[in-house]
Amino acid sequence: MQPTIKIIMLTIVLFFSPLSFADGNELLKKCAEAESFLNADEDGDSMSFGFCVGFVHGVSSIMKVMENDGSLKVCFPKGGITNGQSMSIVLEYLRKNPTELHEREVFLTMKAFLDAFPHPCR
Repeated sequence: MQPTIKIIMLTIVLFFSPLSFADGNELLKKCAEAESFLNADEDGDSMSFGFCVGFVHGVSSIMKVMENDGSLKVCFPKGGITNGQSMSIVLEYLRKNPTELHEREVFLTMKAFLDAFPHPCR
């Protein structure tokens, strides 16, 4: 299957899945609970941890495919990033941009990575 077709299929699945209709408020809530779980706080939730890490990893994976295909200008580190680092990047972006929380979680996650790893590569 050609890379462009893969990108289109992955994008359709991600944008039209039931999970993609949540906004940044919901993503912030889930990822904050995930962060608490990771830090062994009482407010942490293992289900939120799984959702946040899985969602953020899914978006970053699609962005890496698009980066390799040349259809997206982003500069992820050559060695990759950990799931914990990915979650921290998204949480930091959401907390610093509260006026954008009404937007879809997919777009906000992409914005967080584009902000953290801008093109051209440094």
